Amino acid sequence: MTFFYEHWEALSSLLLSVVAIFIAIWSSRNTSKEATRQIEGIKELAKLQIEALSIELDMEMKRYQVQAQKSDEEKKKMNDIQSFSQLQARELMMQDFEKEKPLRDLRYYSMFIQELREISKRLEQLKENLKS
Repeated sequence: MTFFYEHWEALSSLLLSVVAIFIAIWSSRNTSKEATRQIEGIKELAKLQIEALSIELDMEMKRYQVQAQKSDEEKKKMNDIQSFSQLQARELMMQDFEKEKPLRDLRYYSMFIQELREISKRLEQLKENLKS
């Protein structure tokens, strides 16, 4: 017992050092686990952001594809009309062409809406992925 009384400062210092080392190792492991978890969360968030941007880009591309298709078809129809040599026939065909415009627009809008529905399904799936 006298040994403990004579060397209590050194022993307590050693004991405190061991406790401090244990706390440092434990803290380091917990910090490492938390950092790994946060990094995985950030990676998942980045993936979801990329998917959202991809969906947004798809939506814009679909819009311009439909507009380009509309313009192309109207240009072809106008060329067909202009190819007629009789002025009266051309005028009648132009009148018909103008009368059909609302129907053409409806068809193109319907095409675009269908594409947007497909994109909406992807967004719903993305939303479900966020929940889980």
